[in-house]
Parts: sequence; structure tokens; C-alpha cells
Amino acid sequence: MFCVLTSIFSKVLFIAVSVVTRGDNPFNVDLSALRNMLYMYAEILGKGGEEALRIHESLDQITGLIPYMLPFFIILYSMLDSFLNYRLCEVLQRKREVTFPPLPSFGEWRFPSNILYVLLFAFILPFIVREKDWQLWIMLEYNLKFIVNVFFFLQGLALVWWWLSKYAAGHFFPLPLRIVLIGFLSMPIMNTWIAALGFGDLCIDFRTKKIKRA
Repeated sequence: MFCVLTSIFSKVLFIAVSVVTRGDNPFNVDLSALRNMLYMYAEILGKGGEEALRIHESLDQITGLIPYMLPFFIILYSMLDSFLNYRLCEVLQRKREVTFPPLPSFGEWRFPSNILYVLLFAFILPFIVREKDWQLWIMLEYNLKFIVNVFFFLQGLALVWWWLSKYAAGHFFPLPLRIVLIGFLSMPIMNTWIAALGFGDLCIDFRTKKIKRA
């Protein structure tokens, strides 16, 4: 958490310096280029006609949210680079006197149930904001929802990995096959279901119940 907060602070400071000195935000996304690229994929998936038009409308709604998602991108990127830096330091310190505490295996990843209150707050937020401040609050609402969904998604993947690992001893799911399955479940068409699975695991804790039953 300390590394993530430090990373977030450094990126916000970098944005501030860049805006003051150069007048632009380095984290800004070229929406027109992104929209054109997504339209190209929509043509491939929809094969033209009304289906492609519906996909275009959905993509327009998604790209319309991107300007509000800068905090989400900064936090997500900070979580990723903090994780990778910790793993790198863990490897570099492995044969030294001072070592880093090992991170839990992916199948044991769990997030605190308190994030459910964050999700509840994000859903309640539109009903308690004032119209004159709606832009600030809608940014907060969307970013909270996206960040919490990332936690749900990771917990769902961790649950699947834990379940697959239980059967790895019987050679039903060797490591390469598990990686392929996790890659498939990470695709956009599946991530909503995995996030729902993570939400259920956060509420019920399937792994603990399974261990106790065994």
C-alpha cells in the first residue's frame, strides 16, 4: 500500500509539472485514434449491418467515459508497477541477509470485504449530488466503480486459479493449460462473469468454506 501511494503521488506530481511546463497532460488519450481502432474491431466482430452499428454505439459510450477515468488509470498503473517492483526486489534480495516477505501465491489472493461499502457508496452517489457539481461527482462515481471491479476481477481469477491448482496434482490442469485458461477468462467477453465470481467470493469466501468442509 505504501508503494502504491508513493507511485500515485509521483504520477500526480509528474502530471502537474508537465501541465505547468508544457501545457499538456501526458496521460491524455487520443480519443479519435482510439475510437477509429475500436470501430475497426467492431466491423470485424459485427460483420457490418445493425450489429456493427450497435457495437459502435456501445463504443461511443465507453470512449465518452475515458476523459473521466484518469484517476482510475493512474491508480491501476500504480498498483501494477508497485507489484512488479516488489517482485523484482524480492528476487534481487533472495540470497541476501535482508529479504522481502514473499507475496502470497495467486490462488490465495483475497481483498478485504470493506470494498463492498465503496461499491455501495458509488451506487448511492448519483442520488445525493448537486447538479452544479455533477462533473466532479460523476468522475468519482465511475472511478470507484471501475477500481472496485478490478478487485472483483482479480479475486475471481484467483478463485479460478485456486480451483485449477487443486486438480493440478492429478495432472488434469498442468501449468501451461492453467495459463491458457486464465488468458481466455481475461478476455473482454468473459471478464464480467469473472468479476461477478469475485464479488460472490468476497461475500461468501468459497475457498475457506471448501477447506473447512474438506
